[in-house]
Amino acid sequence: MIYLLLNIVLSASFIPAIRWVQRRHEDILTVGAVNYVVAGLFAGFLFFGGSNSSYGLASCLTGAVNGGAYFISYFLLLAYMSRKGAAMTAVIARLSVVLPIACGVMIWNEQPAFGQWLGIGLACVSMTIIGRPHADLAQGHGSWPSPLVMLAFFIVAGSARLAQAAFKYEANPIEQPAYLLSGFGLAGAVSLVMMLARMKRPTLNELVIGTFVGMANVLQTWFLLKALESYDGFVVFPVVSAGGLTFTTLLAVILLHERPTRMNYIGISIAICAVALLQGASR
Repeated sequence: MIYLLLNIVLSASFIPAIRWVQRRHEDILTVGAVNYVVAGLFAGFLFFGGSNSSYGLASCLTGAVNGGAYFISYFLLLAYMSRKGAAMTAVIARLSVVLPIACGVMIWNEQPAFGQWLGIGLACVSMTIIGRPHADLAQGHGSWPSPLVMLAFFIVAGSARLAQAAFKYEANPIEQPAYLLSGFGLAGAVSLVMMLARMKRPTLNELVIGTFVGMANVLQTWFLLKALESYDGFVVFPVVSAGGLTFTTLLAVILLHERPTRMNYIGISIAICAVALLQGASR
């Protein structure tokens, strides 16, 4: 249970942290790049400096998918968050739990209970409400087509969760460091190339913030993999989604002073009901 709690705290802090950086007018692309470069180095330390350096094709492939999805979803996150805010972005990220659940049914022959199917349906309803143009935050702005960005973000973020679920079923748990290195090593390498191409040197603030976020990023992923060792995916993904969604929303409202509209609150409420149903039915 401790791994679930640690994952919730660290993963739920990611979106509000990026939103905070965005409001400080720091170079958000540089912070994101530093984040993945540091994450790649930290994952390398865990792999080469740890007691186990085992690896296999499954762990490397699933890790690479996870890392690639993280990198791409970062840009989608920025596009969607600039219009909808941290709270709404967190809802979409958390509802992507539907993808590993659906693939669990089709690929790994898992059998959801009635409550889980109901939760999946409510998740779809929630995304429909959140994606409506009039559901923007009061201070939201931007000209991005929110529903399209929302769908792309949902799919890519869900792909990262699907890669984590695939690791549970297709790879050996002792290969977790290899999974982390494969994923964050890929994201870090691409980010380093992007930094060099932009020819912009990170400021001290950007280095500090990016380092903190990068290490938290690796740890939250590792803690989720550790939780999957002890609990079924039907338990882990809904629990971290429900807890993370609630925690992120609280941070967005209390610390970032976001002002969700009535439709936002309805969407969040339905989303929480959805992940709660998924959690309850998995017990």
